[in-house]
Amino acid sequence: MDKKQEDGKVVDHLFTAQSLIDNEDKQTYYIGDSKYYKMGHELGSESIYKQYTYARNVIQWNLDIFLDNKEPESGVRLRDDITEGYNIIPNFFVSAMMNEKFDYADDGIVQTHRENKRHKKTHYENRLFDRDTLLLFHYDVNFLYVLSLYARDDRSQKNKWKQKVRRMFRKEIQEWLQQDYSFYAMRAKVHINGEEYIKQHFKELIGKVYTPYTDETVYSLALDRKPENIETNQELIEMLRTAFYVEECRLGQDPNEVLPDVQPIVEYKADNTDLALCIVKEGVNFDNAISTLKRTGTVGVALQMNGATLTLVEGFTKARYLLIHNKSNRYELFIFDGTGPTLVPKSKMQDDVITTKKDADLYLTYKVKTDVAVDFGELNLLPITRNPKTSYHPQLIPIKSFVTE
Repeated sequence: MDKKQEDGKVVDHLFTAQSLIDNEDKQTYYIGDSKYYKMGHELGSESIYKQYTYARNVIQWNLDIFLDNKEPESGVRLRDDITEGYNIIPNFFVSAMMNEKFDYADDGIVQTHRENKRHKKTHYENRLFDRDTLLLFHYDVNFLYVLSLYARDDRSQKNKWKQKVRRMFRKEIQEWLQQDYSFYAMRAKVHINGEEYIKQHFKELIGKVYTPYTDETVYSLALDRKPENIETNQELIEMLRTAFYVEECRLGQDPNEVLPDVQPIVEYKADNTDLALCIVKEGVNFDNAISTLKRTGTVGVALQMNGATLTLVEGFTKARYLLIHNKSNRYELFIFDGTGPTLVPKSKMQDDVITTKKDADLYLTYKVKTDVAVDFGELNLLPITRNPKTSYHPQLIPIKSFVTE
């Protein structure tokens, strides 16, 4: 892209480099202004507005290319057609400062010590991936170092310094953003079409989700950390977790480090005699239980002792499926491995196994197949969520009760 924009403005620095989110192939534009404003002075509103205009022009230029069915040489695509979100454009000022010892060897490049070192322009709150959310960062550099660097005209040294500064900008801008936003990676669960879900919930998700990764089935979710957003953010995460795996993921982190693999789908036919062991886990306990189960592959049902007599609920040894639900709209369905349950005393139970009750004397433990996804389509949980008799005790219910024809 030409640094001279169509409105006549000339950008000092415009280059492509690693995106702030993906740590590998995806790139974005970086915009910089280094006109070396009067030392120690704050930026004027006109300079700030002009820098925002540079970013708006870059966004529109990039959009126009793809609207004309072309592609820029860099391959950068700021707008994502699935989420209609926009990649973050790092935009920065570089101001001059004078080294107190008149040192030419130290570049002294740091976040500016001026009061206003970060600026943000928004049209809507809590929409980082919106085209009208524009960010601006401010750095200081030792003017004497820059002067000596260009006076020597050593191309290798200039390129080395340029790469160092670009890496530093990326790292520090990431850190700044993570102070203001919580970032998550999302992958649709089995049976869920992530793209269709996002379209259906477009109003709730616009500007909050984006597909920055090489794997476009993985989405990034960014939520503003302001106190007034905490409740609505949590509600949104709870909603998304009914359809997606949603895990915190730092900028630049590989999302596969935090997201579970999508399991192969195995279709099963619902038989009238097949029973599902239904266990309730609400709130954060639901997510913790699912995470633990996928790691250990074991679940323990607490058994009752009436004096010296063990009470076994009829049919518990014949359960074929495990349904963990939150008595509302979230659930995960698993299939037992077919080896049958085992009686395990409290003293032999592992600490990290999910159970229906803590500190019971005896447990009936089951092994679960965690490497496959059971496909009955979307289940209807009304038989347990709307049933006033549904308790927090484990229940045995025919799997066919939940299957929609």
